[in-house]
Order: sequence, then C-alpha cells, then structure tokens
Amino acid sequence: ILFGAGTDYCLFLISRYREELTREPDCDRATQSALIGVGDALAASALTTIVGLAMMVCAEFGKYRHSGPVIGLGLAVTLCAAVTLTPALLRAFGKTLFWPFRIPQPSMLDTESDSSDFVRSGWAERFLWTPLARRIVRYPGRILLGCILLMVPLAVHGLRQSDHVMYDLLG
Repeated sequence: ILFGAGTDYCLFLISRYREELTREPDCDRATQSALIGVGDALAASALTTIVGLAMMVCAEFGKYRHSGPVIGLGLAVTLCAAVTLTPALLRAFGKTLFWPFRIPQPSMLDTESDSSDFVRSGWAERFLWTPLARRIVRYPGRILLGCILLMVPLAVHGLRQSDHVMYDLLG
C-alpha cells in the first residue's frame, strides 16, 4: 500500500510539474504551481485511505486490527515525503529530470488551444481516452446513469451472496 500510494503521489506531482513547465519556464514557479495544483487531491486521497485503515482497529482478526492503523501512520509519513521531498527534488533537477525528452515551451504550443491539448503522442490517447473524455464531459448524466445501471446487477448479486461470506482465513 505504501509503495503504491507513494509512487502514485509522486507521479501525479511530477506529471503536474511537467504540465506547469509548459506554461511557466521558471522551475521555482512551476514547482510551486504544481504543488498548489495537486496538494489538495493528494491530501484528500491520503486522508481517505488513512481513515479507512484506521477503521481496521475495529476488526476482530488481530493482524488486521494492529496493522491497519500502523499502515495508516506510514501513509501519513509517505504523504509528508511526497509534498516535501519530491518538490525539493523536482526543483533540484529542474528540466533535466525529463531528459532526453523536451518540455514544450508556450511558444511551441498552439495558441488557440489550452496548453494541455498539445499534440498527443500515443494512439490510445488519441483514439480512446480523448474521445472518451469528450463524451463524459458532454453527457455526464447519461454516463453516470449508464454506469449505475451496469453496477446494479453486481450489487444485487453481492447482496444475495452476503450470507455466504466467511471471515475465517483457515476456512
């Protein structure tokens, strides 16, 4: 959990830093903007997981009861490292962090579109993710309703099977 969450937090911050460098060539301001941009999301993600892990103190199985809160504490330390050490390293390495790839400068970007819309490199982004994102933004209610309709049968199946759930690890 800690390795995965810490990696995700750092990748999210690094991605936002790269995005900010396309708008602002100054590494100090780009680092600051990146941290401001993702800080709330990182904190919300970490705190949600920390609270969930802390709830494991209510578990009956001893390993879960004792390890949950400790992992939550470790995740709090991971969050602190992600918002302090990672920006320091980003600033120390600057644009060389992305070598051998270049960071597009604002003059290289199309002036009519947002800087995040510069030329995409992958086929999946061009043919899958971008059209999917446009449909979701265009029809959010329909997409939400469709997702709920797809999940309802699974939820009903889960409720019917709830009397067969066993928590005995050896059983």
